[in-house]
Amino acid sequence: MREAKVHTNWLSPNLDYESALVIFLDSILESSRRNSFLTDFLLFEQKISYYGMLNSLAQVLLKTTCPGVPDFYQGTELWDFSLVDPDNRRPVDFRIRRRLLADLIRQEAREQQSLAQQVLSSWKDGRVKLYVTCKALNARSSHKDVFRDGQYIPLEVASHKENHVVSFTRRKDRTWVLVVVPRLLAKLVDAEKPPVGKLVWDDDLLLLPDEAPKYWRNVFTGENLRASVAKRRLPISDVLSIFPVALLVSI
Repeated sequence: MREAKVHTNWLSPNLDYESALVIFLDSILESSRRNSFLTDFLLFEQKISYYGMLNSLAQVLLKTTCPGVPDFYQGTELWDFSLVDPDNRRPVDFRIRRRLLADLIRQEAREQQSLAQQVLSSWKDGRVKLYVTCKALNARSSHKDVFRDGQYIPLEVASHKENHVVSFTRRKDRTWVLVVVPRLLAKLVDAEKPPVGKLVWDDDLLLLPDEAPKYWRNVFTGENLRASVAKRRLPISDVLSIFPVALLVSI
């Protein structure tokens, strides 16, 4: 309320207005049979939260790979529902983050594709965001020249779903990195259905530059992919076969 500075502010707070608004919020969040709003709201929240999760993964990957320096606020390695100061300055439980990250590293060493599917299916615990953050930052660290000085090349998509894909490559000399994220997902898949596989993407293709590499590795799943030889093309259904965002590195 005070950050918005519309009806109250930090320097001269309108206490009557603030009190009335707090009472209103308490009433619509009261758990009782009389409160029909909360019942409707929770159903709506359950539906949109899945799309919000997918958008969050896309944002994490984009800010890590787009030109510039990515900014990570403390504690947002997992889901964080803070708004503005001072809520987002609360102490961060780094112990649980270290433990979860260590578990992810151990599981990845055993079977990466199974891990990717597991963290996606249990997305509410936040590990999927931690996993994307960790793998994307490690890829950035392993290919410093690409992300510091590399070209940014936006890609076209040959499909009827071109409005549902954001894709680009970063290139430095012979090293390439390719990023793919979905968008406008409520129009693409039903709630709780990940935007992956042939049923979603059909025969849609990423159109790569002619000089792009033929062979790629998916950082999140460990899958090896091969682009077509005559003209560099990658099926989106292969790139997003089991995980909803993709970071490919040339091999």
